[in-house]
Amino acid sequence: MKEVKDRIVSYFSMPISNTAEQMILAKNPNFKGNIGNAYPLCSKTIGELMIEMTDPESKLKGLFNTIRIYQDKDPDIAKGFKKCVPYVLVTGEAEYRDTKHFDLSSFTWLLPFDIDKDENPDADWQALYDRIKSCDYVVFVGKSVRGKGIKGIIRLKEDSFDPKVTYTVSKQNINKYLNEQWNCILDNNQSKLVQPFYLTWDPDMYVNLDAKELIIDYSVTLVDIESSGEGEDLSGVKVKVTSLEKLLTTIRLVKIPGTRYETIGKNAAFIGGLFKGGVFPKTLKREKIIEELKKAVFANNFIPDKAEYAKWAETSFSWGEKMPITETDLKNSNNIERIAKMINSVASLDEKGKSKFIRVADDYFYIEGENQKMELYPRKRQTLIDDYTPKFLDVIPKYSSFCNEPDYFNYEREIKGRFNIAHPLAYDLKEGEFPTINHLFQHIFGEQKNLGIAYVQMGLIQPKHKLPVLCLVSKLNGTGKTTFINFMNRLFYGNSRIIGNDDIKSDFNMIYATKQWIMIDESKLEGHQITSRIKKMATQEDINLNEKFIGRHTIPFHGKIIILSNDERGFLEINKSDLRYWVVKVPEITVFDPNYLEKLEKEIPAFLYYLKNTELIYPEKKSRLWFDVKDLNTQALEEVKEYNKSPIYHQVIDKIEAWFLLHPDRDFLLTQARTIWEMDEFIKRNYSFKAIGRVLKEDFDGEWITKTTRFTDDLTGNKDIGKPWKIKNVNKMDIHNENNVHGPNELF
Repeated sequence: MKEVKDRIVSYFSMPISNTAEQMILAKNPNFKGNIGNAYPLCSKTIGELMIEMTDPESKLKGLFNTIRIYQDKDPDIAKGFKKCVPYVLVTGEAEYRDTKHFDLSSFTWLLPFDIDKDENPDADWQALYDRIKSCDYVVFVGKSVRGKGIKGIIRLKEDSFDPKVTYTVSKQNINKYLNEQWNCILDNNQSKLVQPFYLTWDPDMYVNLDAKELIIDYSVTLVDIESSGEGEDLSGVKVKVTSLEKLLTTIRLVKIPGTRYETIGKNAAFIGGLFKGGVFPKTLKREKIIEELKKAVFANNFIPDKAEYAKWAETSFSWGEKMPITETDLKNSNNIERIAKMINSVASLDEKGKSKFIRVADDYFYIEGENQKMELYPRKRQTLIDDYTPKFLDVIPKYSSFCNEPDYFNYEREIKGRFNIAHPLAYDLKEGEFPTINHLFQHIFGEQKNLGIAYVQMGLIQPKHKLPVLCLVSKLNGTGKTTFINFMNRLFYGNSRIIGNDDIKSDFNMIYATKQWIMIDESKLEGHQITSRIKKMATQEDINLNEKFIGRHTIPFHGKIIILSNDERGFLEINKSDLRYWVVKVPEITVFDPNYLEKLEKEIPAFLYYLKNTELIYPEKKSRLWFDVKDLNTQALEEVKEYNKSPIYHQVIDKIEAWFLLHPDRDFLLTQARTIWEMDEFIKRNYSFKAIGRVLKEDFDGEWITKTTRFTDDLTGNKDIGKPWKIKNVNKMDIHNENNVHGPNELF
């Protein structure tokens, strides 16, 4: 084995983009940061990491100073920047951050530890720091990311256990030893072989690259069990298995860090598994065990909310029953790891006892959050087996397929055995005023304010109906476009997603395909392919979910699209006949209010109440996208259409306009494609008569006289015989609508 400084680990990092920083400052819940990146950037030695974490010139310095400044000012923003911190696998190298792709031959025999302030509120941190660095097996110890705790690495005795089989349980066993040695509580969450370990930055941290090995008994013992003889008296019931009383005693005495449930849950799950496996005497009834479980919880003086924890103990017991543990299992030492995984599987439940994993058709998913905050992340079947045993797969809730049924007032998560991927409404409705929201809609939409509110109302009341693509454009910065989509993201929280160009271009669409509101914050959507994709999304009925590691799932698509752009004309290819778009030019802001978004959010319950209890502002369906295209025909839209017309159009429009200016009494002119072809060298080199004819028809509303006739070509003045085009007076065509022309507002 290499010296400590030369041992190699996988390094995960990505640069902080402007978009990422904006999402952090906006407290966007969709920002995942580095933890969303499971592919390593490179490999580094432990020695290189020590330099990176201690060097006063390190790139980490600025990031950590930002985190620690915001920690007091705004902890949520601090958490956002923390997600940008690089992380490593202290244990070794992996092509992808999961157990399957971990290279066991690279195992470093180094173990990370983390000590949080929340779990040790009364700790003397200086004394604890000194105590840890005095241990010769400590490689380094320093401040945690936010400067509120301690983290570090210790060196283990090589070949002391099988990392593939017993890493998790061994880690917990080591933590228990360190808890006793250091008189603190270590974070037991860091217990996976491929657990991310965030770097820190502390120029004063203690570093010992010559650390010695920690020599302890690494053997794993879950609990001592006596299979015969009389045990403790449990409220009048003689119990053969003394482990029950020991487990209950653990529950009575364990220190509960913060609001975490791990220790209570695992002990209760273990008891449930033992009960279901027939280890306890038949005279010991289920109700009696649950009663004693709850008594043990209420007897624990460290538990802050005893009723909540008692409920959790009962839930965990029920979970353990799903995976029985027999006496035969206990007598076989080869079963230790399997039993430990079964017990640890209680961590797959949320605090309400619902499974954090589901199976849809043949694919497995991890559920992060619940209700509006719920996100699904694919998980491999083998990973779940590795983490929790094959038996765990039998107890995961199963659904035949996905469905997408947004309904904000009669919501159901499960519909006929299918998993509803839409989310319920995030707010309780409350009657009241919403002056800031009114102000926002006035600023964004101007004279079309009521139409803007009607647009949002339709999304709430009839969430499955297709709506036009709303495009908010302005070449100016600081117009409030971003504020509007941030507001919409909070209004329809869980059913909305702010994405960028790369997300639209990507073949993987699960990030937005399930959402009702898809908001594209971009500079320019380039290419016909992207334009076509957005056009299709505006009207398509179904969509195929494409994501790594999952099969094909087809769901109804109810996405409504909002696009932001600083390019007022060329951000998207929109032709004259396209009826899918509503383009709004947003004016400049003159006064900035830093609390504007928070004011908007406070008014959301009242705004939702108004939208629900008000008759449809736009009651009659006028098109397949509900609204009459005439109401959406703004000057900004016409400018986009004008910009996207053919180069042929732009080469000849001046000549045609000039002719009509000289002949104001004429309603039309006659010419032919050949005339236009011959009068312009650019057109002559690049376009055919057929292409010119198509432009005359589509961009000039031209009429082709198919009967050969004598006529005067108005553009040349020559008399000719042929099939001319009849072009309407462009100066009399109603192509400019003055809707949505409004000046700057005081806002924000």
